[in-house]
Amino acid sequence: MFRRHSVTCVKIYEPLSHLAVGTASGLIILYRFCLKPGQKMQHFLREDHKASVVAMTWHCAGNLLVSGDETGKVWITTVNFQTDRCQSRLFFDSECRVIQLSSGAGPWAL
Repeated sequence: MFRRHSVTCVKIYEPLSHLAVGTASGLIILYRFCLKPGQKMQHFLREDHKASVVAMTWHCAGNLLVSGDETGKVWITTVNFQTDRCQSRLFFDSECRVIQLSSGAGPWAL
């Protein structure tokens, strides 16, 4: 899957076994792993970014992923593996490259 995509960042949300992988081409792959017997591993492909994904963070509830790229765009992706739904929206657009995202100081810190 990653043959044409260089991985630029990885973010794990351990309580719910979610993994987000960002690439240089702007692709984000979202996985749910460590499943119950009989369940298959789930994943979503998101192509919202048109530039290299340089930072990501999970919201403390594990249902939102915030991702930023080198052109200054920040996307919020709602993730629901139970209903097989994943939806993104542009949250912030700056002329400066995103350097870091954090959900540790209040709901969101950019």
